[in-house]
Amino acid sequence: MTGTEEQNGAVLIINNLTKHSMMIEYIVRGEENSILHDGQTTIKAGKGFRSQTFPDEARAVEYTINKEESGNVVIPRNPQGADNSGPTKLTISYTTTDGMRYEK
Repeated sequence: MTGTEEQNGAVLIINNLTKHSMMIEYIVRGEENSILHDGQTTIKAGKGFRSQTFPDEARAVEYTINKEESGNVVIPRNPQGADNSGPTKLTISYTTTDGMRYEK
């Protein structure tokens, strides 16, 4: 990806706000259910993860945590505004009480 594509792209930030490490599998989906990026990682308790840059067209993130809990987080259009200072940061956070949620 070129510098211009990276600036116009997006990254997914996943925060683990629990007291335990978690393994997460995720798929970032765009228009018409297209796959923009996918992966899996383990995130330590109280830590976060930042994905590689992908096209800034995300509409939802599907996830599975520890191969047990799964769901879908809707990403609003223009989540961060147009500041053009780098990739759009799409942040989702997981807690044991609220599950996964989008952070504005």
